[in-house]
Amino acid sequence: MKHKLSITLIMLGLFLVTQILGIFIISKGEAPEFINGEGQKNIAGFFSILISFIIAISFFFFLIKYKWKFFIKIWFSLVIFLALTITIYAILTIFFNEKTLILFYSLLISLFLTFLRVLRPSIIIHNFTEVLIYSGVSLIFIPFLSPFFVIILLVLISFYDIWAVWHVGFMQKIAKFQIDEVKIFNGFFVPYLNKDIMEKIKKVKKSKKLNAKLKVPIALLGGGDVAFTLIPAGVFLKSFGLMAAIFVVLGGFFGLCYLMFFSEKKKFYPAMPFITLGIFISLFFYFFIFKIFY
Repeated sequence: MKHKLSITLIMLGLFLVTQILGIFIISKGEAPEFINGEGQKNIAGFFSILISFIIAISFFFFLIKYKWKFFIKIWFSLVIFLALTITIYAILTIFFNEKTLILFYSLLISLFLTFLRVLRPSIIIHNFTEVLIYSGVSLIFIPFLSPFFVIILLVLISFYDIWAVWHVGFMQKIAKFQIDEVKIFNGFFVPYLNKDIMEKIKKVKKSKKLNAKLKVPIALLGGGDVAFTLIPAGVFLKSFGLMAAIFVVLGGFFGLCYLMFFSEKKKFYPAMPFITLGIFISLFFYFFIFKIFY
């Protein structure tokens, strides 16, 4: 196990809470009017998403290469603000009807949360906003995807993840740059103390070296791994109903569980292949076993 059990359970809990909340919001809430992709569930909609990802990744790589930290922080702030606005808007539509007031309060609350996330960061604020963000991200992409195209997208993202983590180390560089330089990480983030660090702290206290630097272990789960479970869940929710979405989430969750419980310390792994495989296995059980007998 890469991280100690309590931290692993916290990460899995954050992942699962995000998925459950996301399914609830997607099924009950309503996206803002400017999010409109209905009628685009075809190859054109799929390629528009694919091209958007390629442009975003290329642009982000360019900014990292030249270390334009200010522009990256602005970009992240705008994405966080937009995603939070969509999520909060969708939540408020479950309980209220006045769209103009809902949009106003959504913008206000999102602006406040984005301010805290970017300028007054803490572990609690970071992970709380992350839980909310992915429902908004999913509501943007779900209208453009059919079950067929979301499966293709999962396969492509998984191969990209393998290439980016195991072959070129791109994802590790992105994570390190976000945490060390930009101070904004896209995903769940939980620092903790292990036995080695505790021993080092004891030695530092005995030596009275108050300026000693200690590297604290961090458990990370990339935002893409969370979003690309919730997006397929939302697509299957819209096409086949709640039970299909639950099977997708359970598949992604158990795939992530396998990775977290059997991964080794000080090694980096692409999560999407495990999540995708889990989703495919769960969909097999849903369509060829559950649907037949129930």
